[in-house]
Amino acid sequence: LVAVEDVHSLKESQRKVYLVTVGSSEDVDTLKASGLETVRIDGNNVEIAVTSNYQEFLEVLGQCKVIGLDVVSQSLEEVFMKYYGQEVG
Repeated sequence: LVAVEDVHSLKESQRKVYLVTVGSSEDVDTLKASGLETVRIDGNNVEIAVTSNYQEFLEVLGQCKVIGLDVVSQSLEEVFMKYYGQEVG
């Protein structure tokens, strides 16, 4: 089975992972309970994957004391593996 996609289309469909640093463990609990895709939690740092649900993402962040927000870069391999439904290990 072969799929033909241009790089622009792949980038548009790619999820973006954000590293959110919040002020308390209660804020971490709010993020975990929100239904957003949590990738990883390390103390008050939470990685959240966002595909097209930016409005929901921003509304949840508005309920928290956000200290920092950064984008986690994905390699081209991660984009392709996500497209094909596989995780990069």
